[in-house]
Amino acid sequence: MIRRVFNDFSSVVLAIALAVSVWVVATNEQNPSTRRTFPDGIPVQVVNKAEGMVTFPEVVKNVQVVVRVPQTSWDRLIAEKFEALVDLEGLPAGRYDIEIQVTCTDRFVNILEVQPPEVSIRLEEYEEKELVVHSRVMDTPPLGYVDRIPLVTPSRAKVSGPASMVDQVNELVAEIYLGGAKETLEQPVDLSARNEEGQVMGWVDIDPPEVEIQVPIEQRLGYKEVSVKPILEGAVAAGYRISNVSVDPSNTTIFGSPLIIEGIPGSLETAPIDVSDASADVVERVTLTLPQDVTVLGEQSVLVNVSVAAIESSLTVQRELVIQGLQPDLNAAPSPEVVDVILSGPVPKLDALKPEDVQVVLDLYELLRGTYKITPDVFVPEGLKVESILPDTIEVEIDFSPSFVPTQTPEPTETPQPTETPTPTETPQPTAMPQPTATPEPTETPRPTVTPQPTATLTPTPPPPTPTPTTTPTLTLTPTSTLTPTPTPTLTPMPSPTATPVLLAECSDPGARLVYPTVNAVLKGSVQILGSARVDASDAGFGYYKFEYRREGVSAWSFLQQFGEPVADGLLGVWDTSALQPGNYWFRLVVVKKDGNYIEPCQVPVSVVH
Repeated sequence: MIRRVFNDFSSVVLAIALAVSVWVVATNEQNPSTRRTFPDGIPVQVVNKAEGMVTFPEVVKNVQVVVRVPQTSWDRLIAEKFEALVDLEGLPAGRYDIEIQVTCTDRFVNILEVQPPEVSIRLEEYEEKELVVHSRVMDTPPLGYVDRIPLVTPSRAKVSGPASMVDQVNELVAEIYLGGAKETLEQPVDLSARNEEGQVMGWVDIDPPEVEIQVPIEQRLGYKEVSVKPILEGAVAAGYRISNVSVDPSNTTIFGSPLIIEGIPGSLETAPIDVSDASADVVERVTLTLPQDVTVLGEQSVLVNVSVAAIESSLTVQRELVIQGLQPDLNAAPSPEVVDVILSGPVPKLDALKPEDVQVVLDLYELLRGTYKITPDVFVPEGLKVESILPDTIEVEIDFSPSFVPTQTPEPTETPQPTETPTPTETPQPTAMPQPTATPEPTETPRPTVTPQPTATLTPTPPPPTPTPTTTPTLTLTPTSTLTPTPTPTLTPMPSPTATPVLLAECSDPGARLVYPTVNAVLKGSVQILGSARVDASDAGFGYYKFEYRREGVSAWSFLQQFGEPVADGLLGVWDTSALQPGNYWFRLVVVKKDGNYIEPCQVPVSVVH
């Protein structure tokens, strides 16, 4: 019986052990423990320090810990769950290397490493003493002034800390700088502890850490500081005004007999400065007008700067729109064609404004047929400001240019039959024959069923081989729709709206011809160069063509691009103007023959903007 109970008990224990092992293995599989470094620093605390003792140098503030921890605990781990202690219990004054003890409130966290593992501490008795504060003025007052003994508040302060450091403190010093002050200076100043050699001592506390210092500054007898008053003569140019007058220095110190100095007012005048007809700033160094036996201390003259500014006004001008970037086979019709531009700026610049100085540009680059709303760009001389444009958007209708649309011949609706020859009795008399420039009389209108046979006696010129009727198929003929051939039998296309005229470059040789850019075109970014670059077959033969440019006022041309194939009325190339500074330029096309000679280049002035 006992054996049986013992065997059953052994089986139960074995089963429990196996169950625990399975549980541990399963738990480790689902929640494995890993070695990790906690990312945040753990604050270090000093505990059990004996009363009347202090530590220095300062104990390290934080430590890093390496732990082994399950994933579930790691996900909830924060710095507040750790505690890092430096225990000084029972330690007398002296130097010690003490281990930093780190614990965690989470029992599943195992602390493997602490960095740093220990700290070096010097433990000393606490001491304090009170000392007088000494003030020191670190610079001197300006010429003609004197500083008096500073007043320090409070006059004493307390020094405390480790006994070995406090014992070395010999005085408390407050250093102050006058910084050119000409009157009593008052400001707070930090205190510093000094030893007998005047060196600053550390590891001590000063209470209060700063004091208030007042330094009386007075003017010496026989000296006086006066302001400088500039004297101006004349009137500036019409349309300008004096916006400011500055003097450097604005004050100066004079000295002399105390009696004379006391009678001098608070300012002295300069020698006259002529500003007659000035349209720019006037800068002049002048002397002071001094009483007898009075001298200026230091620099004997002052620099006067008279700022002259133009009077501001506004002006409204009307300008026609300038089309830019339109493809050569298209026509643009802006509405309206004239806009109002309100400008503001200096009156002289507004008065000198020329019509060509203000350009209102519509940039139609890469636009095809259609109707668009375009905001125009306004370009004005430097110094002027565009306040508004009326209207601020322009409707532009783009369509094919009339010169690129072939004239269409209307289809005849009624072809006269050859059997309808009129009888001799119905031939109009020569006296009633209309002249080439006259309109036939209404009484001479032919019948609708008869087609007059043109003869040499009826018209001064023979009819065309295939007459083109100009009438519509109606039964009643009017004097303006007669079938009688007219001196000009071709149809004239109706005119269509055109864009504001632009000037093409004047090129003497058709082999080097520019269609775009036009004269004074405003260019922005990448610009298509359109035109022709070719050489007649009877000449030496085409070699290549190239683009060159130069800035306005510069004589030398700069090379841009070179091309080896001739072009006739097409795209010559693309010029990227974004790398150029805004301003006025000249662009030219040079066509070079095979023998090295070139035909007359074609050049055009343009403006580059960004």
